[in-house]
Amino acid sequence: MKTYWYGFLIVSMTLTACSPAVVMSTPTIAPTATQTATTAPTATQTPTMAPTATAEPTKPPIDPASNFPTGRFVNVNDQFSVFYFGKDGRWAHYYDGFRSAGGRFRVEGDTYFQVSLSGTGSCPVPMSYTFSFDGTSLKFELTEQSRKDACSEQKRHYSNTTYVPVE
Repeated sequence: MKTYWYGFLIVSMTLTACSPAVVMSTPTIAPTATQTATTAPTATQTPTMAPTATAEPTKPPIDPASNFPTGRFVNVNDQFSVFYFGKDGRWAHYYDGFRSAGGRFRVEGDTYFQVSLSGTGSCPVPMSYTFSFDGTSLKFELTEQSRKDACSEQKRHYSNTTYVPVE
């Protein structure tokens, strides 16, 4: 019986190795029709593959001219609330030593944008906040957009809240 299975395995592998390779073709996009003043508009053809959306792929996580600090920061009013901001545009929030949320961010001038978020349910992103950093204190304020945010967790961490670096 073992010989049968070894033979079957060898034949299967041989057929797989010797079978012709499948060549994937690249989808083509037909040119779109244009409307002229002398003819009626014509229908446009759609691409055979839909483009995929990415979260602002061309913008860098942190503006190099920005004064946004990186590292670990503790809330001055709640020693258990700690944020980590990485130079690579990643952030994480820890409460009492446990990671409660994280994601990606980017900075433009004095505006901090959370562009992705995990761990807090259904809080909307992107969401913006203004910040100031005087070398010691990192302070967040709500923007017009974030004032309308229904997510109480985000508002609690960024509404007139000050953080200081963790040694």
